[in-house]
Amino acid sequence: MKKLLLGAAASAALFVGAANAAVVPALPAGANVYTLTVSGASASQAYFEKYLTGVGLLPAKRLCAGAVTKHVDALIKDQFAYSCAANKVGNPTLAAAMGIKTVLLIKKRTDGGSGYGVGPVAADAAIPFLGGSAKPDFGLSDLAPSNFTSAFPYNAPAGVPGFPLTAAAIAAKLTVLSAPRQVFGVVVNTAFRNALQKAQGKVVGNGLVVNMPSLTKAQITSFIKTGTSGTLTGVYTCGRTNGSGTKAATAQNICGAAGTACQGTPATRYFELSASSGVSECLSEINQGVNTLGTKFNNAPLKKGFAIGYQSTDVNALPPATQLGTLGQYSFIKVNGVEPTLVKAAAGSYIDVSRSTCQYNKTAAAVAHLPVAKKALITQICQGIGNVAVINAVNPLVAKHTWGQAGFLP
Repeated sequence: MKKLLLGAAASAALFVGAANAAVVPALPAGANVYTLTVSGASASQAYFEKYLTGVGLLPAKRLCAGAVTKHVDALIKDQFAYSCAANKVGNPTLAAAMGIKTVLLIKKRTDGGSGYGVGPVAADAAIPFLGGSAKPDFGLSDLAPSNFTSAFPYNAPAGVPGFPLTAAAIAAKLTVLSAPRQVFGVVVNTAFRNALQKAQGKVVGNGLVVNMPSLTKAQITSFIKTGTSGTLTGVYTCGRTNGSGTKAATAQNICGAAGTACQGTPATRYFELSASSGVSECLSEINQGVNTLGTKFNNAPLKKGFAIGYQSTDVNALPPATQLGTLGQYSFIKVNGVEPTLVKAAAGSYIDVSRSTCQYNKTAAAVAHLPVAKKALITQICQGIGNVAVINAVNPLVAKHTWGQAGFLP
């Protein structure tokens, strides 16, 4: 198995000041580097990273011939890059796209979520990536682009390039490829989970499925929107910003309305984060009553109590990290008494499941950065992401929980 590397200096960079912040390790540069820019879905980031390392792929479909190096900047949240020696000998589609170049650099932007995997791609508009602005070569979204039109204002916020979109514009501008179905879930911080377990006669602190607490769709919707359900009040919401596919999926599958019903009023108890990592931080800091676990959520003045949110099920998987001082102080719960496992999702009894997609701009205006050979490579990548062998190989690595196997479905 190929190894995903994070430069040793990257961890240190997280603790230094702005004057010293930079992309670590430095991005490869020069005429020998072939760059792909990818924007969109933060929910599937762990899955995407495993795909890049070649997990589950035949040699003819792998992108890298050796180890993959991950690049980050301590001051730029939810932006990543990955570089490697290209697998040109084994992958003829990659070789055709790269020509004489031998180093592959993939820049992945998850900031802003799925909306940035749709709008800027349709508009062929430059957006920030590590190392500078560029037009995205393709985008990833937790739901199909048809869910990001002006009919769904909370999915397609103003200010994102390309929005508002129409169905006609999507048909004219985008080639949309199917990607895996993704299992999402409702999460509560550890304090809330323990309280629910106690109230429902479960073993407090136990992560097995038999002790997994449950809330109904109506209770979840009420907590997210108002912080109240029944006699319990003051629950915080760690949600996502408009344009998030995870937010859109939760609205459609849990709250019962496309892009609207899971919307609260931003205030002292309702918070919106631009990526799934921010939700993790929000839940964990409110659980502990601190403001020291990261920079994506500002828990000031210090808030401590029960919190609810939503995540893809490849987040906070084994090994469990629910200790104080970590970003894993939260757990998934059952919805209407059903746990978010692959078995229950495949059977149709678990409801928070959505089909993700992969899309690129097909207009003549985009040909300058999307020649035919690059489009063929993008198609190979998108098909690879949805390959059954890849899904089956990656799921146990990113979405194995104490309560069961979750993650992605064909």
